[in-house]
Amino acid sequence: MNELNSPPSISYARLDLQLKSIFQFIPFHFVPFTIAAFFAFWSFKQLPPSIWWSWLIYPFIMLAGGYIFLLLVVLFVGVAYRIVPALESGKKYKTYSKEWLTWGVKAELYKAVADYDILYNYILKIYSLRWLFFKLIGLKLPATSMIATDVRIYEPHFLEVGQNVLLPVYSIFSGHLITGNTMIMGKIKIGDNARLGAQSGFSPGVTVGDGVAIGFGVQLGPFSSVGEKTLIDSGTKVADQVSIGKNCYIGKDCVIDRRVVIGDGISVPPFTRIEAKRKITRNEDIFQPHVGERRVPARTAGERRKK
Repeated sequence: MNELNSPPSISYARLDLQLKSIFQFIPFHFVPFTIAAFFAFWSFKQLPPSIWWSWLIYPFIMLAGGYIFLLLVVLFVGVAYRIVPALESGKKYKTYSKEWLTWGVKAELYKAVADYDILYNYILKIYSLRWLFFKLIGLKLPATSMIATDVRIYEPHFLEVGQNVLLPVYSIFSGHLITGNTMIMGKIKIGDNARLGAQSGFSPGVTVGDGVAIGFGVQLGPFSSVGEKTLIDSGTKVADQVSIGKNCYIGKDCVIDRRVVIGDGISVPPFTRIEAKRKITRNEDIFQPHVGERRVPARTAGERRKK
């Protein structure tokens, strides 16, 4: 069975975020500290000791002021986000309806924090603020899991992340999907110890089991599920309402059409397309004719080129 290239570990992600926080602290903290130290030295030479000691208090006042500002932002956005009614998971809503407008207000409130990288990264790194912010908006992210930079999360109250999970760079977690004039809502659940690849996409209603490994650029369609310890290699596209069992291997650049059911322990070769509504219970079923209206077997890329 092929091995997936492991995405960055949780420890590496923490180190990366901490280094970025240091560089972000330079203009906001190091420069004011330097100015305060200069005035403290000048005060020591020119002013009485009582005034000199006042300059030492200035940096701490500045840090406390910054924390209070972030705390007020978190409280305002979090409380407002909680007050705005949330749409129900698993339901469909018409666009430009009252519910659709309510959803838009809720989304803009979260974007008020998430779309400002410096503000959002500060909140992610200060664990007291992070815990409070996620608690208010309903995003379930344990302390052992991390969010990398440039991750897009829509409907954070619909996202539940397990232990020891890294939400990778340029990945998208969307609790809604708009098709035509209809919007579908659904919760996303990521199991414990799941390894997610960069630029992967998770649609509403997706469930990822414990220990699942997902490669670079994998797209999971609405209300699809992936069983425990299954490996999906890079570039694979999974349509809506697909069920993949436990301990499976899905090769790279596969296409799995809607409402396909793949049983436990199945190994799908790379570049394979499985037609809609297939039920795969054995490896031999992958290339067997489909019993039903469409009698078309799955085809590999080589077979498609020969045709």
